[in-house]
Amino acid sequence: MRNNPAATLMLYCSACGKDANEYNWTLETAAAFSEGEKTCPTLLLLLLEALDDPKKYSDYQLVCPHCHEKVRLRQIPLPERKALLNYLKEVGEEYLRERF
Repeated sequence: MRNNPAATLMLYCSACGKDANEYNWTLETAAAFSEGEKTCPTLLLLLLEALDDPKKYSDYQLVCPHCHEKVRLRQIPLPERKALLNYLKEVGEEYLRERF
């Protein structure tokens, strides 16, 4: 799944004010919304696509792994492209395309 399981990309939750790792956001969101064949993409994929088209997933709901509140993608400060690409190198392309 992830090439480096220790890789971190911390993202701020506007609901509780805490930072959480991208992977934990992905898992928490999938736990809330995935059912059968309806699965969720990684948050990393959404963030990378949001850099090029901020409105594409702006209303996509995520779940904070700390407070468990639903937060829209537009409410999360986007990391810089360089940070996202460095994280992608650590976790690998296979993880990017994974569905949960």
